[in-house]
Amino acid sequence: MNRLISDTSILWLLPIIFMIHDFEEIIPIPGWVQRNKEQIYNKIPSFAKARVEKMSSLTGSQFSAAVGVLFVLFSAAAFLAYEYHFYLLYMVLSLGLFLHAFFHIGVSLFLRRWTPGVATSVLLLLPYGVLSIDYFNRNDLFVFPDILYFSLIVILLFMPFLQFLHFIGRKLARSEHQ
Repeated sequence: MNRLISDTSILWLLPIIFMIHDFEEIIPIPGWVQRNKEQIYNKIPSFAKARVEKMSSLTGSQFSAAVGVLFVLFSAAAFLAYEYHFYLLYMVLSLGLFLHAFFHIGVSLFLRRWTPGVATSVLLLLPYGVLSIDYFNRNDLFVFPDILYFSLIVILLFMPFLQFLHFIGRKLARSEHQ
């Protein structure tokens, strides 16, 4: 792939693309989950129902609080990669975001409907993921087979972290209402 975009832009697009994607989720997700909860329950396996229940009780401010913490983390990763050539956090987050796109696409295909986050997953997260993987390869930061192993590690570590962020979001929103 030839350089469609500068290396600096690739690094700094991480927090920008993250936020654009999360705006697509923040705005509609609380109402969307409430409106579609019954249809979702009828299609998903029983082990996933508790997760949908948690999502349906999540308010916009709770979700926004978690997104805000993640935005700081994504911005710090871009800064560390650009300024200090410390790429590990950047690689973890950019690969996590890339894989997150497949989650949105998979859920939309499974439910056979639009879901919050799927449009930016297809239009932004997938192309950006390809650009960032190309960046890793061009700069000898990562070789291709390692990306597959690293992606598995990202999935295993990122999921509990996301749960923790939603927990923080619930705590912050609760303290806001007291």
